[in-house]
Amino acid sequence: AKEKKEAAEKAVKDKKKADKLAAKKKKADAKKAKKLADKKIADEKKAKKLAEKKKKDDEKAAVKKKKDDEKAAAKKKSGGGGLFGIFGNKKSKEELAAEEKKKTEEKDVADAKKAQDKIKKAADKIAKKKRADAKKAEEKRIKDEKAKARAAEKKLIAENKLSKEDKKILEQKMEIEDLNDAIKKNDFTIKGLHGEIKRLKSLEKKFKSFEDEIAFQKKQLRIYQARLELIEMND
Repeated sequence: AKEKKEAAEKAVKDKKKADKLAAKKKKADAKKAKKLADKKIADEKKAKKLAEKKKKDDEKAAVKKKKDDEKAAAKKKSGGGGLFGIFGNKKSKEELAAEEKKKTEEKDVADAKKAQDKIKKAADKIAKKKRADAKKAEEKRIKDEKAKARAAEKKLIAENKLSKEDKKILEQKMEIEDLNDAIKKNDFTIKGLHGEIKRLKSLEKKFKSFEDEIAFQKKQLRIYQARLELIEMND
């Protein structure tokens, strides 16, 4: 009983330590994610500002072009021939400068969008990796805790310090846990399903004095039989 108590206390202490580390990592990850989110918002604002500026400049350029076209049409109508007829379509320095400015601004907008997309992609990648790492870490923690508990249980059985009834209950508990782990993996073949059904039926007989466990095993048996029927139907 003392060893069981000490094992339980150690398990609680280990869990607290693991939870503390997980909380610390979660806080650091949240801070990093916020920084990335803030940068993304700033880049979006910059891109929006550039887009708005481009729109205004385009509108101004359109108005100017319309006026220039009207002037050119009026001049041509009034008989402005001669050299104008030869060089009249040549663009002015102002027009060339405006076009160059427009091209530069369009490039700036495109570059800003490209940078924004790149940041978003990187942020998504980091977030995905963080989720995968957190899941992996949690799975490892659970696996380690189960391994420690199982080692303690095996030790209790090996040391032969339990009563016959307690030993039987502990062995039953271990067997049920193994079965649950196998069910979670969900990787049974037809042959494996037949084997599990046979084993479950055997367990039902073996532990018939435990009504709750029998009900649980019967439920699992029905699940396996349903799965087997589905697989055989598909085949």
